[in-house]
Amino acid sequence: MTRTKRLIPILFAICLAMALFACGSDGNGVKRDVTPPVITPAEQFVGYVEDEVKINSARAVDDEDGEVPVVIEVFAPSGKQIGVIDGKFVPHESGEYEIVYYATDRSGNTAEKRQILTVRAAADKPRIEIGDHKSSVTEGELYDIPVCTVSEENKEIAVHVEVTDPTGRDVNVIGGKFFVDRIGVYVMRFSATLSGGSKIAKTVSVISSYGQKTVNGVDGDISDEMYTDVTRTILGGLRGLESIYVKTVRRSDGLYLAFDASEDVRVSAGERIEVFFDVDGKAKTSTDGAKKLCVFPDGRIEYYEFRRGMYKIQTTPDYAERAVYAVKLGRGTTLAAGNTDDGGYTAELFVPNAYL
Repeated sequence: MTRTKRLIPILFAICLAMALFACGSDGNGVKRDVTPPVITPAEQFVGYVEDEVKINSARAVDDEDGEVPVVIEVFAPSGKQIGVIDGKFVPHESGEYEIVYYATDRSGNTAEKRQILTVRAAADKPRIEIGDHKSSVTEGELYDIPVCTVSEENKEIAVHVEVTDPTGRDVNVIGGKFFVDRIGVYVMRFSATLSGGSKIAKTVSVISSYGQKTVNGVDGDISDEMYTDVTRTILGGLRGLESIYVKTVRRSDGLYLAFDASEDVRVSAGERIEVFFDVDGKAKTSTDGAKKLCVFPDGRIEYYEFRRGMYKIQTTPDYAERAVYAVKLGRGTTLAAGNTDDGGYTAELFVPNAYL
């Protein structure tokens, strides 16, 4: 009887310890953390051989510690572990790669989550498909950027377009169009980012040629309505001209000038009208940066800029800055020198704000 009585408290103590352990408590009745974190990985994607893969992130949250770090391991189809640096790796073979996520809380409870990442052969990598487009264009045109598409795993991927002009400068693209204002080669670069983070790109070149610039109403006929109520200024002694009348109209797009040289009886191709544009709003023609336009009865126009004490002729500016000049010869007028019975001429000059 005595032996039996001594066994009862021992068995009771063992049962109590088992009960406490099952409840996650220590011997002092304090609850122990036995719950591992919960890992929630982002949906994986498709990778391609020899293209760097950026593994989609995963988040691990613990009931006691909150968010905890996630460790990632990657295993190739052969079972070999792949080195991962900053969440990235480069696959060298196609197949299914196993992504293993680990997270451990401060109590030592560890969670594990596995995902499969499919890597396809490089030849299966999506390509940017470019729609019909023009390979040549002239200055002054609006160029329509062609339709371009990329699909991966039956999903459309957004395509980004950048355009550079012949000088390498970025061109503004508005509504799928860009304005051509230079001669040379424009380059359109189409790029897209695939689901695995790798990028694909394709370039298309467009050759731009010289385009004759015109402005509605600028045709040498100075009877246009916009000049009707404008006071004219008379000038004389300009390179052999007996007299010339000038009217100036400023509009939102630039400056319009009407020249009336109908009283000039000695018209020649060598005479010219000089129009000066200062740089600071003052009547000075000898400031660095000041500009001058010279227009001739034969329709020519020359561009000058004042630099280092003199006006120097410039190359024809880009389309947006280019002036428009038109001449209408009077009856009997020729451009041969020495005539004294010419019927003069009228002319119009448009100078865009971009030049001014």
